[in-house]
Amino acid sequence: MIVNRIYQISEKEFVEIISRSKQKQRIHIVELDGSKIQKWKDYIEIIEEKYEFPTTCIDSIDRYMDWMRDLQWLQCEEYIMAIHNVKSFLSGDPKANKIVMDGFGNSILPYWQEEVEKCCVGGKAKPFNVYLID
Repeated sequence: MIVNRIYQISEKEFVEIISRSKQKQRIHIVELDGSKIQKWKDYIEIIEEKYEFPTTCIDSIDRYMDWMRDLQWLQCEEYIMAIHNVKSFLSGDPKANKIVMDGFGNSILPYWQEEVEKCCVGGKAKPFNVYLID
């Protein structure tokens, strides 16, 4: 069974994870520098680009959540998101920080862990893990 989680890890641990992961095919790795992401607008613009969203989500958290639970256009079998300098991540927008972190923990990761199989015809559970690095 797949278990998707948010992990607090060191930079050294992340380097080891990435080293192993890059040997896999069809894995989508997104790395963010939390020190450069202070507001929702900063976050969503980067996410839209890194995940190749079909439409913008700058004005809609619901649309962001929908796209993060779709991602079919990427045709990947696994997802990794890493947030470096996590103590600075969205420090100028604590409300957005809570929305993003709660969104992963309560919706996005559980969706990819098992809900996708119940919600989508032909849906397949996939690893999607978030690494918080400081």
